[in-house]
Amino acid sequence: MKVTLNRTSFTQQLQTVQRAISTKTTMPILTGVKIDLSNKGLTLTGSNADISIESFLSSEDEKAQMKIESPGSIVLQARFFSEIIRRLPENHVTLEVLDNNQVEITSGKANFLVNGLDAESYPHLPVVDSQQEIQLPVDMLNKLINETVFAVSQHESRPILTGVHFTLKNSPFVSSSYRFSSAKSTYYSFRK
Repeated sequence: MKVTLNRTSFTQQLQTVQRAISTKTTMPILTGVKIDLSNKGLTLTGSNADISIESFLSSEDEKAQMKIESPGSIVLQARFFSEIIRRLPENHVTLEVLDNNQVEITSGKANFLVNGLDAESYPHLPVVDSQQEIQLPVDMLNKLINETVFAVSQHESRPILTGVHFTLKNSPFVSSSYRFSSAKSTYYSFRK
């Protein structure tokens, strides 16, 4: 696997999936971020076995400025890897998987060699059994949640009110039985 891409775009995707990664887990591989590179782009996966986040960075995304030399996959320790990427001197970073799951990270004059884990050992994400899939930009999802989350109940005496409800036809809504919030977006991309 070898890819060169914009560090800022990569860091944003990395921070998104890192939210699902726990430092304390019974499966050491889950402290890592799975990086899958295909000709279509880069997929990052983070999970703590209960919550999983997968983020895709398209090779056609102009901001990513991605140059794919060879596809592949690897798992890298998330916190350590994220810190390295964040502190690199240049705005472009090259990731190359070498022998024995070692990854060379290069940016300008900075060069790191870190040990990774075989991506085949990473647990597969559960497949949601649904006839339709919804896709929307992360920014839009964040906006919808931020517009409604203030009304989420902080009291677990009524657990049904401690989350945000999404429906495909109507807007998300939440209620703490004292407050109600609703947000609506018209951008949806459905795939079967």
